[in-house]
This record gives sequence, C-alpha cells and structure tokens, in this order.
Amino acid sequence: MCHKKIIDIDKIYNILYNIKSIFWPSIKVKIGTFHPEKTQVKGSNHMGHRTLKRVPLDFRWPMDKVWKGYINPTSVRECPRCAGAGYNLATKQIADDFYDHDGFGNRWIYAYGLDPDGNPAIRPPWLILGECRAWRNKITQDEVNALVAAGRLTNFTHTYTTEGWQPREDGHIPTADEVNAQERLGGLNDHDCINRHILIEARAKRLGVWGLCRRCHGHGEDKLPRKLKKAYKKWREYEPPTGSGYQLWETCSEGSPISPVFASAEELAVWCTDHATIFADEKTSYANWLKMFVGEESMETGSLFMINSNFRGAVINAPS
Repeated sequence: MCHKKIIDIDKIYNILYNIKSIFWPSIKVKIGTFHPEKTQVKGSNHMGHRTLKRVPLDFRWPMDKVWKGYINPTSVRECPRCAGAGYNLATKQIADDFYDHDGFGNRWIYAYGLDPDGNPAIRPPWLILGECRAWRNKITQDEVNALVAAGRLTNFTHTYTTEGWQPREDGHIPTADEVNAQERLGGLNDHDCINRHILIEARAKRLGVWGLCRRCHGHGEDKLPRKLKKAYKKWREYEPPTGSGYQLWETCSEGSPISPVFASAEELAVWCTDHATIFADEKTSYANWLKMFVGEESMETGSLFMINSNFRGAVINAPS
C-alpha cells in the first residue's frame, strides 16, 4: 500500500462535493475514495475507563446515551470539506485508510483462526476480501519511533511494577515487525485513537502531504453564526443529579451510563459481574467490582489496561 503525493487536491473539493449527490455517493480521486459523509457504528463494548456515579434512584437517563450535561446544545455544523476529521484531503485519506473499515469500498468477513494473510492466528481477526488499504498493522520504523517519542508503546519500552510502569533497563525500542505482529493479534493491544493520530501525522509528514483542513483549520467544525457563538461559549458542562443510587458509567466518550441504577453497591456489583466489562470485552469478578464501588480499589486505575511478560488485561484482574 502506498499513498501518492498530490497537488492541491483541496482546490477541486467544492466541485466534487457539489456533484457527488447527483452522480454517485462516493467520488474517485487520485488519493482514493473520498466520502464527505461519516458513519459512526455504535458498539456494545466500551474501551477505556469506568467510573461510579451516585445518582437518584429514579434517575432514568438512557443507557449508552451521552449525558446531556456533557454536550453543548448549540449545534455545531461538521466541516463538509474534511467530514469532521480536521485534516486536508491527502492527510484525511491516510487517516481513512488506517483501519479501512468504515465503508470505504471494501468487503469484510470474520474468519476464525486466520490472520490477514490467511495464516493460523491466536485470535480471529478480520480477513479482507477485495482491495484493502489498511496500514494499522503495517507501520514503518520511523512511525514506531514517533510513538515511542510520544510516550506510547509502554508495553514494549517499560515493565509494570508495584510502583507503576518503569523504563526497561536495556532501553529497548521495539521494531516495526514487533509492533505490527502485536497489532495483527487484535484485542486489547490495538492502536488507540492517540496512537492513530501520531501515526497519521508521522506518515503524512514523511510523504510531504501533512496539513490541516483549509476550511476549518483542524477544528473539524464550521464556524458558528455570530448570533449562536455567544450561546455556545456561555454554555458550561454540568453533572447529572446526585442521590443514593449506584450506577456504572463509561468515560471513553463524553460520558454515559452503562448500567441501571441500584440501591446498593452490592446489587450493582452483582449486575456488573454478568452484564458489564471492566475494559473493552474483559469482565471481572463480583469481589473486584465491589472493591472498586466501595473505594477499596480505584476504579479509574482498575479499568486501565496493562501488559507485561506474565499478564495482559485490566489492572484489577492482574495477579496480586
């Protein structure tokens, strides 16, 4: 897979955007397939932190819906030039290709026991049918170095101890083959959104196409009309009401409830044992949930992901 440098592709954007709805929902340009629209697929498992909130027993905000107090009600229009990505079109194509699983003209199946090359795999990752431009598991050494410089890939460069992550004594810098092999396994070690942004910038700069969207200057949003800007800036975030109830929330989005409200920490722990995850698709025991709910263990720390030579998973599930 390669990305070709292009000359001022942004200049033809307005023509393409205006005619795309007439002729075809996606328009082929030199850098690939450009989609002004963006589709978000909602999943049942949440990556990232969990937190406990004490809310009224009759609190009825829908599960998996971001709390209204965390979203500014003044509507902000997504930038149509970059579809909210904030990148110029050449960089956006690199970003779209990172996973290449958002409907960019490819077919996918879930093949148990096979890796993307058709070889036996420990876990069942995606097997691609048709053209695929994904490069998340094909990064280069300079891109690995960019991740290390940003303090990422600590599972390669550090060792987890009782005092937290400590740098390895040998100063190990992982090779691209090491990082790509881990990414092909899938699961909890996949590159997150922070890694993705670092890698996109590193690759785009190497190819000489790095840049932000000329229309929104990287914000991913159009400017608000003057009459709405004051209301937008005046708005302040606010928390849900407090009460005697116990409820589990995720904080990988702005924040939303992912459990019903219960009258006691014990009842919530029972429910979470069968119906909740502590990180991604990883579950934990009733005892661990209860420890976090009553403050014996930190939920924010317990839901962190860790990896060393003996364990890979949420901190709360690590051997003592």
